[in-house]
Amino acid sequence: MFERLRNNVFWHDKFDDAWQHNSMFLKLDDVGWRWGRRIEEKKAYWREHGKRRQLSPSQAVFRAFEDIADTIYAEHPDKERMQSTWVELAYAQYYAASTADWDGPWVSAEQRIGERWRPYYAAYRAKRDADKQDKERRAEEIQSHRSDRKEIDDAWQKLLAGDVSRDLQAIWHRAEPPRKPAHEIASRANVSMRDFVFWMVVLRDHGFMSEEVVMGEHLYCNQGSWLEGRENLDQATKKLLNQLAGRHEGPSAAN
Repeated sequence: MFERLRNNVFWHDKFDDAWQHNSMFLKLDDVGWRWGRRIEEKKAYWREHGKRRQLSPSQAVFRAFEDIADTIYAEHPDKERMQSTWVELAYAQYYAASTADWDGPWVSAEQRIGERWRPYYAAYRAKRDADKQDKERRAEEIQSHRSDRKEIDDAWQKLLAGDVSRDLQAIWHRAEPPRKPAHEIASRANVSMRDFVFWMVVLRDHGFMSEEVVMGEHLYCNQGSWLEGRENLDQATKKLLNQLAGRHEGPSAAN
């Protein structure tokens, strides 16, 4: 009894929280200001009438997303151009359905979205799965190029001696923040993945490169700005940072 009363009193606050959580998927760049306004209209409608229809706040958000998607689809004059937007709207509905609280027997989120939107959600899921497989393939390739410890240690000593190749300078430049995938850095630096992974490990092991795995993707960036901001930076590190950045000439290894 108390919980039901509490939910009734705070219904609009909970709707706003659920909307904020889900609305990240409604940032659609190509719907235009007209449909942006329609989104706000639908939000206001379901914020008011969802409670009257005795929906939970999260159910009302899902119904609002349904209404928004159907309205934009019905009113937009160029449906073929909007294929990517339909996919995004299908996923927005799927996510809202999956996070809503439902009574009665379990029904999958995919079954809760309308039939019109299921093929678009299937397209989203296929792309998501393909992207996941691609990330896994790239991660396996990175692992396949790991070198032995002696080779890595020897390369570091050569760097300290001033032996910095133009390939390594290109890697350093292309790995400037923000973090980027390994394949993007290697491609833009015009080096092989094997060479990138080798130098990445050499630099990472001494704090000159950072490596982070985000949603299965290996991301990298050089630590030049962070190192240069440290107090009492030793001369060897300063010299190497200058050579990596190409700020003055030094002995250069063959590429």
